[in-house]
Amino acid sequence: MRWAVETHDATDAEIEALPPGLQARLIRLMEAVENVGLEQLREPHVKHLEGKLWELRAKAAEGIARGIYVTVTGRRVIVLHRGFREEVTEDATRRAGNSQRANEGGEAMTKIAELKKRLMNNPAFRQEYEKADAEFQLVEALIGARTKAKLSQAELARRIGTTQSAIARLEGGGVSPSLNTLRRYAEATGSKLEINLVRS
Repeated sequence: MRWAVETHDATDAEIEALPPGLQARLIRLMEAVENVGLEQLREPHVKHLEGKLWELRAKAAEGIARGIYVTVTGRRVIVLHRGFREEVTEDATRRAGNSQRANEGGEAMTKIAELKKRLMNNPAFRQEYEKADAEFQLVEALIGARTKAKLSQAELARRIGTTQSAIARLEGGGVSPSLNTLRRYAEATGSKLEINLVRS
């Protein structure tokens, strides 16, 4: 069963107010949650806070956007609040509290695909999304190969001859892997490495 990520109307407005680079990375990160699952993504993108609360972080040249998420049932993820890291003011805390109470009142929900479709009308967002998409496609491919092989990061690291933290950095998009690293990763997961160049 595929994961689903949804936002409240109030959160949509907050996301739409972000600079295009942050919008694009946040939307693409939420799509990655839908594609590979919340638990499979790790820091710097996803951090488990406590219970059903998780934090997703999108970082771009304009800054950092955070989303607090809660898994409601099964594989459904709801965005409760979004905010800039720099917003550590009393006013920001008050707005976050008001936003959560309003959301609990049953506001309309938006699927990520609908929000992305609206944002795609902005050429600046579209350009930033294409950049983010290339990075997250690799992240999703790596995580997908490892989970299909039913391997933990530690088990995969032993097969390749590296550390679990190196695998975590690779799957987090924190490093630019060499062709040799990707080939070893593919072999260790029983996958075949294919590279395509597509005209834009």
